[in-house]
Amino acid sequence: SFDDVIVRSSNVGAIQIALALGPERLLRYVRRFGFGEALGLDLAGQQRGIMPSVQSLAEERQMASLSMGYAVGVTAIQMATAASAIANGGLLIRPRLVRAVIHDGMRAESPRRIVRRAISETTAAELTEIMEQVVQRGTARRAQIKGYRVAGKTGTAEKLVDGVYSNSDHYASFVGFVPAWNPRFTVLVM
Repeated sequence: SFDDVIVRSSNVGAIQIALALGPERLLRYVRRFGFGEALGLDLAGQQRGIMPSVQSLAEERQMASLSMGYAVGVTAIQMATAASAIANGGLLIRPRLVRAVIHDGMRAESPRRIVRRAISETTAAELTEIMEQVVQRGTARRAQIKGYRVAGKTGTAEKLVDGVYSNSDHYASFVGFVPAWNPRFTVLVM
């Protein structure tokens, strides 16, 4: 099922979904979450990441790579912002480091800036349910927190060693939010 493709991190299932979507639609969905763009965080050195072109995705091998998270480069801020878009009911919110500044007893809030709607509220709710299943019965069971409903997703990637993907060295990550249905925190562990 689609749910189990996500819950069990099925590369084969992800590839089948990507091929069914096609290059233009897949890339459009990926970009909606802020991948491939600088998100406006006020930090020097912010990167756009690496995103393939629609033309390069004409090759099925490239589509397969993208569907599994390969052939792209994303930043930690982009990952946390994308997960937060799901937590925020589908709204991609510009990340900020400081919520407010207090000076001489006066509090000045940093405004909340909506970049765009990444997905519908309904789709965000469906993804939250699936991401809860990832934590309850899938690849992120160790992310469970007693007394809290946690939603998240794991990721693994082979490290590039001397220009070749390693069979033994991997990057591992988890991104999620808690509580799942009234989120207060987004967490990324790499």
